[in-house]
Amino acid sequence: MPTLGLVGLGMSAKSALMITGSLLAIGGGGYFIYKASKPPKRPLPAVYDDYFSHAEKMLKRGNRANNEILLTIDDGPHPESLKIILATLKKYKVPATFFVVGIRVKEHPDLVRQIMNDGHEVGNHTQDHLRLDTLSEQAVRNQIDFCDQNIFKATGRHASFIRPPGFRTNAKVGDILESHGLTTIGWNVGAKDFIVFRNREATAEDRARIGVEPDQIAERVLKQLKPGSIIVLHDIKVSALALPKIIEGAQKKGFKFITTAQMLARLPEPIMVKANPSAPLITASR
Repeated sequence: MPTLGLVGLGMSAKSALMITGSLLAIGGGGYFIYKASKPPKRPLPAVYDDYFSHAEKMLKRGNRANNEILLTIDDGPHPESLKIILATLKKYKVPATFFVVGIRVKEHPDLVRQIMNDGHEVGNHTQDHLRLDTLSEQAVRNQIDFCDQNIFKATGRHASFIRPPGFRTNAKVGDILESHGLTTIGWNVGAKDFIVFRNREATAEDRARIGVEPDQIAERVLKQLKPGSIIVLHDIKVSALALPKIIEGAQKKGFKFITTAQMLARLPEPIMVKANPSAPLITASR
């Protein structure tokens, strides 16, 4: 497989990044959509796989040398909580990546457009929030494709990033994600911001006891932050109310919030991906 020189990224030819893979598409702004189907032929230090798994095409964490962190928000869009979240992000001028569920995108396309219009990234969180490792191959493809179709109908753009619900995956799912040209985004700071009771809604007493009041969520997140952290919150009201304290606390610690695309680009072995290209990702024949 040939090595690609990414010279069209504001680099000199001498310092151009060299990575191994196949070029899927070129998006606006000089970004390359990159399918890392195999690890680079040039041997990499073992620590690099701790950042990004080329075998799984998955971001695990950001560069430890940079005091930068990533905020991701799953399971939306939910109108009540999302409006609070977007207003907070705008107030503090903080970017985020939203992993959205296709059926909710279909119900609230205006909210997904607002996410992008506000400068945030949108990722694929499947059509129905099903556990992909329990589905047939075709059902997995449908969950990915239908979500992306709804994102495109709402925004005119596609999603390059995916987070499987519950992060439930296996080799079959991984191969399908790769065939779609998608990059999987993990996390290493879990907010543990939701509880579910089968027969009733959680009360304030439940939330306090289990630790999902806004102040408890913020404290839990802030205690875990390190350079390169990837935070996962959910698009729910309690997390929306925790967000100002999380942002203020992180900034007081000297952290800067960046996007997923920026975190990939600033790895020790950089990877350039446009989060939401207008052109579809080129996929393997099915």
